[in-house]
Amino acid sequence: MRKRILSLVLCFIAAVSILCSCSGGYTSSQNCVYCGSAPTKSFKTSNGSDCYVCEWCSTTCFFCGASVSKHYTNGFDEEMFVCADCYAEIASW
Repeated sequence: MRKRILSLVLCFIAAVSILCSCSGGYTSSQNCVYCGSAPTKSFKTSNGSDCYVCEWCSTTCFFCGASVSKHYTNGFDEEMFVCADCYAEIASW
């Protein structure tokens, strides 16, 4: 009986560890700078400060909703996440 309980506890710990490692680092309790939700992940801006962004805001283009392929620091010292097309348009300004 002890072996069965120990096995269940170890399986539970392993499952929790796997789930935590799959979160992609979105574990901060800070609010997202764009939508205010949590958990978030800290991104370093080009000025060296921390910018906290949730998974949805960092994987969806800020302008068109496509998948993100680029990011840059905007004038407010926040990381912007955009697709390649929107990035090319912004870079041409």
